[in-house]
Amino acid sequence: MRLLSTLVVISSAVSFGQSNKPLKPLTAPREATVKVVWFKGKGENASGGTSTMKVRLSPNKSQEASVGVMEEFSGGAGDQWRTATWQAAIGASAFNRVPMTDYEFLVRVGGHIDGPSAGLLTTATFIALQRGKALKPNTTMTGTINPDGSSGPVGGIVQKMRGAAADGITRFGFPIGGREQLDIATGERVDLLALARELKLEAKELRTINEAYEFLTGEALPPAQPLPESEMEFTIDEAAAFKLILQQAESSYAKLLDEALPWIKQARAVDPEWTEREIASLTSFEEKSKAFASKGDLTSAYWQRVGGNTRLTTSMAYIRFWMAWRAGEYGEISRQLNRARGVFSEVDLLAKEVDSKFAAGSLVNDLLAADVLEDGYGLLSVAARDEAMRAKLVSIFDELKAAPEDPKLRNQLFNTTARILTAASRARSGTENARRFADAWAGTRPTSGGVVKSRGIISKKSETALYSSGTATLAYLDALVTSSIGAQAGLSEEAQREAFAQVDSSYQDALTLRELLQLKVGSDRLRFVIAYRLHFVTAALSNQYYALNGSPPDKNGEVTVENTRALALQLDLARQGVLESCQSAKQLGWIPFMAKTRFATGVADREGNDASKLNALQEFWLARFWCDAVQGRYR
Repeated sequence: MRLLSTLVVISSAVSFGQSNKPLKPLTAPREATVKVVWFKGKGENASGGTSTMKVRLSPNKSQEASVGVMEEFSGGAGDQWRTATWQAAIGASAFNRVPMTDYEFLVRVGGHIDGPSAGLLTTATFIALQRGKALKPNTTMTGTINPDGSSGPVGGIVQKMRGAAADGITRFGFPIGGREQLDIATGERVDLLALARELKLEAKELRTINEAYEFLTGEALPPAQPLPESEMEFTIDEAAAFKLILQQAESSYAKLLDEALPWIKQARAVDPEWTEREIASLTSFEEKSKAFASKGDLTSAYWQRVGGNTRLTTSMAYIRFWMAWRAGEYGEISRQLNRARGVFSEVDLLAKEVDSKFAAGSLVNDLLAADVLEDGYGLLSVAARDEAMRAKLVSIFDELKAAPEDPKLRNQLFNTTARILTAASRARSGTENARRFADAWAGTRPTSGGVVKSRGIISKKSETALYSSGTATLAYLDALVTSSIGAQAGLSEEAQREAFAQVDSSYQDALTLRELLQLKVGSDRLRFVIAYRLHFVTAALSNQYYALNGSPPDKNGEVTVENTRALALQLDLARQGVLESCQSAKQLGWIPFMAKTRFATGVADREGNDASKLNALQEFWLARFWCDAVQGRYR
């Protein structure tokens, strides 16, 4: 039996360390031994204990990523343990602001162990070894880690604490939001601090990896100073640029509407109810955009306008296909599908334009290029996901003389073709959006401060680190899908994952992003964007389904989070983390507007339902990502 415990899905983008003093190069191996806690069983059979983990850090002469897991028995360390060891190595290196490739990481485990809940302990141990700090004796902890360094709740802590005390542990840390814990053996709620007093344990609720490191070593790092929230507002130049792109989006909408009116007229003649719903949706986007603009919320106004543009573009694509289908013009449908293949060349052209406008070799240019290419990654991921089916449909329509008689087959052919064509149509709106941003931000680049002299950040190493983080987390999610949240009797594991991808579009996005990186498509900059998006998507899913015990989306896209207190605390810590990181970015001369827009969205979304709060959390993580990147965290 594998023991349900230990390691975490931790991000390559973590950057929680507050000390700027560079570490001395490692010249000889360093080792530490800790005890990881676990629990197993249910009801009266539930129990906990510890297993020995030996951690070794060595100089890495090859300068290639090197992470290893040694085990006492074949299969002793499960998949979650193996993949998450990579994440702990990446997270520790980011914390200490050192290249991961400077070290060889090795973890040796005894017995059989697996799971995602010892991230605080493993990462803190790697951090201590990199810094040359001794560990406090008889100390352990449990908890996961989010991309901003905040801890995440885990289960079975009552059993873990009892088992740890029985094995000689005297100091025990647990994650924020987990103090009131369910005793798996009795079904009762337990105050962990009261239980610790009973067990004569020194216990502490740990909010972040900073606190976990201090608890493990006794070294307190200097606290970060947060940026006043008022400084997350746009500068005069940025506000002017945003007003300009809003006006450009409005002008684009007017042109699109002129183009769409004849098609809308045709649709109304066939199905007036459907057409009125589309018009109502478009009107809603327009009204919301105007309302936000009147309040001075340019960010929300712009994205509502872009949403309306995209909806109008996809409506036209759908109507064109629909009319051709009704008329039996299958050759025209085939031509529409062939034009959809143009997404690849559209993205390639966009990447070349971005490279021309933002020359490589500069940190500022690399970050601006990455932000603009956000749209490119989305278009490319959709096109790659649909390419095989698109090509198959072309062959079908080239030969088709009449619609299939079987209603099920006819509907399937219609719906699949409509989905692919409308998805491809977003390329037009997406690339227009990217080009607007490229033009606007080219004129708002910082001209002073240390950031303008910093070398480029995008490299094969940065892509690999983010790729390793995202793929390792996705491997854990794949196992979680087939073992619990998406498990369905009678289906293969692959079929279960495919079925769950239909339920959760974020999981589908993660699968597609991983495939894109494996295919090595696009430019270096585009792959960097794909890698960091994979990292954040998978980190958010892991937090939702494991740490917060959230439900999959229902038919309306709503989710429910069981651990609402932990989510609220994570939101507070994430918001604070953005301000702390952006204060450091300001000292280098640039608070990137990308961070400001993400932060503003997070502030707005955190007041909504659980789905909105989860989105707000990810927006805060992404806001911090940009300020971390200004500090060169991904080299």
